[in-house]
Amino acid sequence: MVDGVVQWFDETTGVGRIVHKGQRYECSAAELPESLRVSGARVHFDISRHGAQAVNVTARGRGHSFARNVVDISGPYSVAARRGTEQSAADVELYRIVKPTPTHLAGWWATSLVNESLEESLAMYSPTAVVHTGDGEVSGLDDIRTLLEASELYGCGRHPGTVRGDGDDVVLIWDAVPGGSPVMVRLRIEHGEIAAQWFEGDEIATSGGTEPAEGYSMQVVTRGRVGRGAEERATEKVRHVVRLVGEPVLFARVKLTQLGDPAATHPAIAEATLDVNGEIVRAHASSDLMMDAIDALERRLEDRLRHHRERRDWIRPAAVPPEPGEWRHGNLAGSRTPFFDRPREEREVVRHKSWAGDDTTVDEAACDLEALDHSFHLFHELTTGRDSVLSRLAGGGYVLQQLDPDTAVVEQCAEKITLDPRHPPSLTVAAAIDLLDLAATPFVFFENSSTGRGNVAYRRYDGHYGLISPDS
Repeated sequence: MVDGVVQWFDETTGVGRIVHKGQRYECSAAELPESLRVSGARVHFDISRHGAQAVNVTARGRGHSFARNVVDISGPYSVAARRGTEQSAADVELYRIVKPTPTHLAGWWATSLVNESLEESLAMYSPTAVVHTGDGEVSGLDDIRTLLEASELYGCGRHPGTVRGDGDDVVLIWDAVPGGSPVMVRLRIEHGEIAAQWFEGDEIATSGGTEPAEGYSMQVVTRGRVGRGAEERATEKVRHVVRLVGEPVLFARVKLTQLGDPAATHPAIAEATLDVNGEIVRAHASSDLMMDAIDALERRLEDRLRHHRERRDWIRPAAVPPEPGEWRHGNLAGSRTPFFDRPREEREVVRHKSWAGDDTTVDEAACDLEALDHSFHLFHELTTGRDSVLSRLAGGGYVLQQLDPDTAVVEQCAEKITLDPRHPPSLTVAAAIDLLDLAATPFVFFENSSTGRGNVAYRRYDGHYGLISPDS
């Protein structure tokens, strides 16, 4: 038997993974005792004859001590792979804090591919990944390698102009590459790896075998015990709603979830996501029975589309091109220029701002955020007296980060506020800058280990760094 660590276990599919010396082995629920189905559990196991499965798994050492924030940092988003430098203890700590999102992973995959870093791209695929092409399906890392090398994206040096995600599904769109046409790639990311992938023009496979509707791709995803009849009914309902849309629908996704917990209040959950001419429209509903949830989803989706049309019609009359030098209330906001991608070795903190404003409520901070048109707002929250940061959510509303988060702060807010329950990391300014590069986010809120106050490190438009701290 060999030693290993449980990387993850999916209760829905009954499949997990164990890592041994950098090698990954799939493991079924029948081989993995229930007490060991936690990330970080230390185990003994045998390797199956074909070398891909872990069998006869037992606890190692003192039972199954584990760490819940285990992140595999040996893969393509490791520091060594992305920076060409050795990994330090600080890097390990940063990866414990930052768990890459599916959108981050998709962006890193694209960066590796266009920069001819083929090994990094391949390391992001699950051993069981399937790539759908116009000629069929490709699986196995050797065949995927051949496919990527032949792709017009490989080595093109151009990054996707659009990267948008909906849960585990991410869409990347490239403008026309030299000698080619625009390219769209869809990825499904599970447990930090690419589980499935589709290229533009391919028939998008669905979990239930549903054929794509005419003019757009329909994807059906199920979780738990969902019957085939429910999938067909959901597809029919969503297609009926799509016919009522007066704009092009580029993509439709249906997700049906049947919770296995008998104590759940509404165990049947139906969700739908439409890409309506580049804008995402979502709806979801839940009920005791899946068929009832699907019927409710149809009504909810119709309502969401009606609000989408009303909002579009309200904006359109005001969205007229102004005269040179003229601005009128209601004009569409101009697009911001992305920050200059300055080489990392040339970046430095060129601006350090401090603030000493009055204590502010979360609703007042939201007003200030919109009035200033900033992507985030650092403030001192009135009721708790804690340093806090408010930023926008992609789907609407705001997210609040605090030193020692307090749920009572957002309960009485008039605005739609989501509280981040995590305590921000305690870091030096240098470590926060490192984390900013590592997380690939516009800003990082952290507790300054020297002062104990909340600080924000962010990327400026010129590619350098900025730092905001309270006035002590």
